[in-house]
Amino acid sequence: MSLKINAELDFLPPDYPCIWANDALDDDEKPMGKWVTDVEYNQLWDDGWKYYYMLQYKYDSEYGIVFTTTSSSSKTKYTHIYVGLGELDNDVQIMDLKILGKSNELPTFDDNGFPLNGIAWRIINYRDLNFNQWPNRYYIGSFNKLSDVKLDMLYIAIWDSAAYFDNIINI
Repeated sequence: MSLKINAELDFLPPDYPCIWANDALDDDEKPMGKWVTDVEYNQLWDDGWKYYYMLQYKYDSEYGIVFTTTSSSSKTKYTHIYVGLGELDNDVQIMDLKILGKSNELPTFDDNGFPLNGIAWRIINYRDLNFNQWPNRYYIGSFNKLSDVKLDMLYIAIWDSAAYFDNIINI
């Protein structure tokens, strides 16, 4: 039941499409949001004010999200990952991605987000997660890769519809 903490390592690749550009246009010049890299995001608009606000962490709101994935280690079954999100004018940026820890069991929360086991307690006491106010902290369940998590991030940060999904728990 131990959870090893290694939260100082941010493993978000530099050229990863980590910004949801809600007003991005498709090839036919029709509005279609899409995930882009920070360089592409900076080049989408002439004034580029949103990108410079993001560089200064001037978001409309910030979110802390934790999800679990299966571990590649033979010693532990699960890896718990923290994602820091910033939302600015319906655009979302993945600010940081950190390995919160590894364990042999999944965290368990009740319907109100109260932790029911030791792993869940360690997650809600994580330092970076507690920089966010209570309504902006979520555990979203198990996923195999970050691209699977991105849609849930949009449901939480932009569309404000997290309450309609069973896998998204406000912690």
